[in-house]
Amino acid sequence: MVWAQLMTSTDAPRRRMALALSEIFVTSTTVMTGYWPAYVMAAYWDVLCTHAFGNYRDLLEAITLNLAMGNYLNTRGNKKADGRGSAPDENYAREVMQLFSIGLVLLNPDGTPKLDANGAMIDSYSNADITELAKVFTGYDVDTSQNAPITANPVTGGGTDNVPQTTFARLPMVQRGNNHSPQASNFFQNIQGVTPVNIEANTSAAAALKTALDALFNHPNNAPFISKQLIQRLVTSNPSPAYVRRVASVYAGNGQ
Repeated sequence: MVWAQLMTSTDAPRRRMALALSEIFVTSTTVMTGYWPAYVMAAYWDVLCTHAFGNYRDLLEAITLNLAMGNYLNTRGNKKADGRGSAPDENYAREVMQLFSIGLVLLNPDGTPKLDANGAMIDSYSNADITELAKVFTGYDVDTSQNAPITANPVTGGGTDNVPQTTFARLPMVQRGNNHSPQASNFFQNIQGVTPVNIEANTSAAAALKTALDALFNHPNNAPFISKQLIQRLVTSNPSPAYVRRVASVYAGNGQ
């Protein structure tokens, strides 16, 4: 389906941008559980196409709540700490920073690493930041509100398997049950040049998600980090710092 669109669609630039984005927001069916995995992956591709020429903040939220990504990086079914030793899964919290928004080290506007007084690169986040951010991505699961009608599928050996319609595959994940963490989430507390983020205890899941994604989107790393990756996937593998700076300046403020 993807190759057919890349080769024959009348809006080829949109599909080409979606392909570039798919190499940043990587997901796969290999760990997917549940029904209609091909439909889930097709819906993921549709999200990339829909947001290809839009605002990156909107894309970041759509990917965060996408079911394919939820399966791949464990946001789906991620639960708050239970008080008996369990803690929220940290997979997505780590990857949304490392791969989807700010990268591993602080950057200058031209994509080159910032250096400390000793000439060493500066980490953009700590393990404590991952643990704190992970609380935000709890409570989400498949939206089953439109799973009717159900098809009773005969099972070999007797009985039936109740198969839902494919609609759920195209819906963003939603909060289900009492699984969102009520704890405060405080990250970027000691990162040079970055505004600390403090989400109060008992903040709603939607408000916590907005605050966290806004912080990642407005982080000074976001423009050079993503701009350089898009240049590498669309133009040249080794762009000059001046090239990255020009693209990142448009990314950061295009007049809209």
